[in-house]
This record gives sequence, C-alpha cells and structure tokens, in this order.
Amino acid sequence: MSVPRDPLSLPGATGFAHRAGRLLQDLALPALLAVLVARLFISELPYRWSLISVGDGSLAGAGGDRDELARVSFAMILLGIWAAWLAGSALRGGIVLRHRLAAGLGAAFVILSLLSVFVAADARSAWDVWLEQTSLIASFLLAAEVFAARRNLLWLVVVLAAAGACIACKELWQVLGEIPDRVADFEAHRAQRLATMGFSPGSSEAGAFEARLRATTATGFFTLSNLAGSVMLVTAMAALGLAIDKTAGAIRSWRDSRAALKRGELHTPLLAAALTIFAAALAVTGLVLTRSRGALAVAVLAGLGLPVLLRWRRPLAAHWRKATLVAACVLALMLAGAVAFGLRYDRLPSKSMTFRWYYWTGSAEIIREHPLLGVGPGNFPAAYLQHRRAAAEESVKLPHNIIMHALTQFGLPGGLCYLAVVVVGLVGMCRPGRRIDSPPDRVGRPSSRRVAAMVLTLCLSAAMARSVFANALVSPFPYVFILEAALPACLLAALLVAAVWSGQALWRGLELAPLASRIALAVGAGAFFLHSMIEFGPWSPGVALVFWIACGACQGTGIPEDRKTGAPEGLNGWVICRLRWVMVGAVAVGLVAAGVFLWRPVFSRTVSSELAMMFSDKNKATLMAVRAAEDDPLDAFSAADAAIAIVSLTNEEPGNGLFSPADALAWAKIAMRRDPSSYAHARLAAQIAQRLGGPAAGEALALLADAVRLNPMDARLRMDYARLLLQAGHGEQARAQLAEAERIDRALNPESLVRLNGDERAQLQSLLRQAGANRPVDAPKQDD
Repeated sequence: MSVPRDPLSLPGATGFAHRAGRLLQDLALPALLAVLVARLFISELPYRWSLISVGDGSLAGAGGDRDELARVSFAMILLGIWAAWLAGSALRGGIVLRHRLAAGLGAAFVILSLLSVFVAADARSAWDVWLEQTSLIASFLLAAEVFAARRNLLWLVVVLAAAGACIACKELWQVLGEIPDRVADFEAHRAQRLATMGFSPGSSEAGAFEARLRATTATGFFTLSNLAGSVMLVTAMAALGLAIDKTAGAIRSWRDSRAALKRGELHTPLLAAALTIFAAALAVTGLVLTRSRGALAVAVLAGLGLPVLLRWRRPLAAHWRKATLVAACVLALMLAGAVAFGLRYDRLPSKSMTFRWYYWTGSAEIIREHPLLGVGPGNFPAAYLQHRRAAAEESVKLPHNIIMHALTQFGLPGGLCYLAVVVVGLVGMCRPGRRIDSPPDRVGRPSSRRVAAMVLTLCLSAAMARSVFANALVSPFPYVFILEAALPACLLAALLVAAVWSGQALWRGLELAPLASRIALAVGAGAFFLHSMIEFGPWSPGVALVFWIACGACQGTGIPEDRKTGAPEGLNGWVICRLRWVMVGAVAVGLVAAGVFLWRPVFSRTVSSELAMMFSDKNKATLMAVRAAEDDPLDAFSAADAAIAIVSLTNEEPGNGLFSPADALAWAKIAMRRDPSSYAHARLAAQIAQRLGGPAAGEALALLADAVRLNPMDARLRMDYARLLLQAGHGEQARAQLAEAERIDRALNPESLVRLNGDERAQLQSLLRQAGANRPVDAPKQDD
C-alpha cells in the first residue's frame, strides 16, 4: 500500500481530533531536540557500578551516582514522546509508518532482545539496556517521520552544530584550566585522593587511576574521550554542512544585492555565515582535542568524502544503489582483511588494536557458547572475564565493536536483527531524496518568537540536565551551579542564535535550503558507524541517540515524491487505521509497566543511596544502604553495598544493636543470587566469611573458588585463593594456583599497570615457599 502524504487524508480525522492530534505531533520536535540536547550535556556510560563506597570509616559517593537514573529516565521520556506521537497520529485518522522494513526489524529486535533478558545473570543491567535500546529504536523511527519536514531537519542541524561548538568550548576549558588544576591538586594531596577512591598507594588500581587523571585528552561533558570523539564526528559534520549552506546562500544574496549596498555597509548574511564557519571550526577543534585516534582517522575519511559527495552528488544520486553497494563491499573487504590479519598473527598492527583483537576473540568464545540468546543485554563484562586471555590485561566491560557487542548480548538472531536495523538505516541515508532546495511552502511559517521559544526550551533542558543528573546543584557553593549549568546553557543559547540566524529576521534561518547539511549529516552518521567498529558509541545511550536521530532524519528526507501526486514514491509503508487505538493502548500499557517495574526501583534506590551518603550518623547511613538494597530486588550492587556498609558499622560499633557480621554475609550472598556471574560479589562474601571465623571460615574457601572460576585470569585473586588453601592445608592446590598466577603475570606486557608490583611479587615468592616450591619468582623480563 502506498503511503498517503499526510494523515489528514485518512478517514476519521474530525476537527477537534485533528487539532489535538496535530498538537501532539508538533510537540514531538521540541521534545526530541530537548532530550537530545540534555543527553549531550551529561555523561551516560553503558554499564553500571556501585553507588556507595566505604572509605575512612564513612560512606561516600562513588561518583556518577545518577548515571543509571538518567539512562532509564531518558529512555522512558523517549518512549513517552513516541507514544504521544502515535496518539496524535491516531487522532488524525491513522498511524502512518513510511519505513515498513525498519519498523518490522525494530519490532523483531525488541521481542528477541526481550527473550535475551530472561537468560541474563544480571537482570537489572539486562532490563536497563533493553529499555534504552528499545527507546533508541523508537527514536530512530520517530525521527524518520518528524525530520522529514525541511524546517525540522534544519532545526536538527542547527542544534547539533551549536551543541558541538558548546562541547568544544568545554573541552578548551578543560585543557587550559581544569586538567592542570586537577593534576596540581593530586600532586599536593596524593595520599588523600587515593584513599578517597579506595586505592592503596603503589597498587595497579592506583597506577591506572593516576594515569587517567594525568591524561590531557579532553572529554567535554562526557567521561571518556572516545565517547566525546564519537559525538563530535556527527556534530562537527553537521556544523560544516550548515556553514556550507549558509555561505552559499550568503554569496548568492550578496551577488544579488551588492549594487544596492552603500560603501562600507556590512552584508549581514555574510556575517551570519562567518559566525557559523567559526562554530564549525570550534567543533572541529573539539574533535581534535579528544585525541581519539580512531575518531580522528574516521574524521579524515569523512572530511575527504564530503566534498566528493557534494561535487558529484547528482551522478551518485542517479546510481545510488551501485554506489552504496561499492561502499559496502569496500567496508566488507576491510573487515575481512583485519580478521585475516588477526587470525594469521593473533594480533593487529598497533598495540591498541591488538588489545581490541583480544576483546573480539574473547567475544567470539562467548558467542560460541551462547549462540541463541547470548548472555543478555548489558551482561558482557562478567561473561568476558571467563574468556579473557592473560595478555588482554583489562577487565574490559565492552568489546569495542558494534558487531561483536550485538551478537554477544542478544545472540545470533537478536544481534543480527539489531545489525539489520542499523544497515537499513545506513542504506536509507544513501537514498536520494526529494528536492529539499526548492522554496518551502508558506504554511506554518515560523516567527521569531517561536524560534526564541525553541532556543529557550533547549537551553533550559541543558541546564536542568546538568543540575539533576550531573549534580551541579549538589555542591553548597553557588559558583559550581553557575559554572557547570548556567554558563553552558547561556553559551548554548548564544550558539543556537548564531547558528539559526541568516542575517535577516531570526525565523528566516529556517528558510535555508539544507542541501549540504543533509549530506554532511549523513556523512557524520556514517563516520559514527565506522568509529563504532573499534569503539562503543552505539551502547552509550546518550551518544547513541545522536546517531539514531541523525540516521532517522536522513531516512525521512530520503523519501522521493511522485511529481504528479506528491505522495512518497516507491515505498511500501504501513497505514494502521482500524487497529490504531489498539496499538496506542498497547504502547501506553507497556510504558506504564516499564515505569512501575523498571524506572521506579531505580529511582527509589538512587534516593536511598544518596540519603545513605548524606547521614553523618553511621547507623542511619547503614539503614539507608540496606533500604537501597531492598528498594530494587533486581540490583546486586546495592546488596553488596549493604554488606560493605554493615561490615564498616560492625567494625566501629560491634554492639550497635542493629546489625551483626552475619547480616553482612547474608547480604553478600543475596548479591551473589541477584548476579551469579559476578566474581566481585563472591569474593566479597568470601572475605566476610573469613573474618567471621568458625563454620563460616570453611565456607570462605568455596566462595573464593567460585570467584576464581568466574575470573580465572586475575593473578591477585588466585594469590588470595592460594592463601586460603594453605591455611586449610591444601599445599598442592595452592602451588597450582600460584603457578597459574605467575603464568598470568608473565603473559602481561612488561609496562602493564596491572602486573604484580615488587611487594606483590615478594608475597608470591613467600607463598611459593610456604607451599613447598622453594624457588624464587623472577623479575619480569623485557622480552616477556
């Protein structure tokens, strides 16, 4: 069935229903852009961690304590926007989905990935990732509808260009001010800073922490420079495309009006173009400051490809299928070459790529063991530890490859379905669209007041995101809020005005022909995908939203129209009329269920954890830590936090009357039941059992053996296990564990931060002697 141009032509759209539906659909644009901006101003990592740490006898925040709350909250908001848009379509007579293949594959992925949730060991991580990936697919489908309109596409490009320039300003501030101050503070208070983080001086954890702290790479509002690089690929290309369009328009305007210009009179469209060029230069500078080698390499390819596409866009559009096939074949050959090289030499050309090869080969083992449903969304970290080779060093949480990550999480059916959605989106971006450089219709012309309202909305969303999820309001010092929330929001407002201004009335910036902008946006999304072959941008939800919305926007504008009828040409879409309210009702019920069973426990746990950190009274703080564990029955981290808090309390106040060491062991075992794949919870339970003594001390050996089984390539863990074995009189088993610990340590790179240090090697030598080996542990050799 061919898709009507507008749901207005569908039966059932009455006057009031039509107006209400149109309002709901119109609200999708500012809502989507507000969520996009908000997520660009906070950091959302694709994995979870403990919200509470215990140091110096008191509970303290581990940092980033609202990250998970941000992830589930924004996922719910995106799904709510999609549900409102569906309701608006239903009120106007029918739901129109112009991309049936993408919608069908997206629905299949949601179902298959849901099945993977039920086999996951860490259920909370699985539900979180499933919810956010479902919301990202929904945002992709919604963007294809919302940004099909020319002015809406321009709004997206303007927002991305301004956000990219704003992130670049933050990166400049980091390089010039924050990083030098941070290093100086660490030098002056080294012991105190390490103790706050819970690291022992000289430990591998302390070394890794210090190396990250001294890094001069800029991250913007993100935690990692690679994530900032992924975002800047899209925003910088959008800014470049907008600068090209505005410059071309300004030159045409200057040629037409230069005879009327007085001597010395400034041509304002040229000034507006110059401001946008400056913003694009800022965004490119921000990309360079991330020092992400993968992002910079991909950016060079994108920078070379953009002028080629602009110069030969017409012949390429005439043969877009052949061009797309050639590009796909080139990419496939590159991937095949990398795999062939890795299989031949068991490494890749550079050190960082060799580590990625280790991640990918470990991932391949996971896929071999769990081909049907995978290990579950978000459950890669624990599964990888059981397949990590010694030389891989890191307990990496992500495989740094979109293909391997999808297949390990969701299995072959679900992973291939996810990748098929990505491929459909990439191919849809290459499809030539209707002539978006033609004069726009005059219906619904925006006013300067509406443009100002949009700018204000976006700035408020950035300020609120920084305040609520980046803890800008937590500090008692008002200047922290000013620097971290108010100032970035004001800077974003200025950049948005500069980006949308064309030199005339503010609204006339939305009359621009976004020819280069659409092509540059597609190039940026394609560059993001290439970068995802060696990084994890698609799995960091805030970063991934940039890709999915950019991809959907290019999808929407890539719908050719029949010249006679004006209807989309050659597409078999879905038009749902009779069952439209059934669909809306099903989505609404699912949204409410997700709010009750997925969002509410995370919110309650976050509140309780923050209260635990606020109380100076240790008894009240421990009670709140236990309440946090009770608030979310799926979360293992909060149960482990409760166990650690009880241990800390009983150490200080043995007769506190509230908790006993046995309660700590009980909560540690609850953490193990909630996530049986986590070696850390098994080790925690073993440590508590060992301290309890008596019958529990015998249980510690079995618990630590379980931890070693879950993380076999941890030399220090094997040393701890060997100590218990020696205490239990199992000298032969202890020797085997120590020999394996020595082998693991020798397999590491000589400069690796995770190698055993001098004190630890001395301990290993002592343990070997106790076990009867009577041979020294050699110092690491440079050719190991």
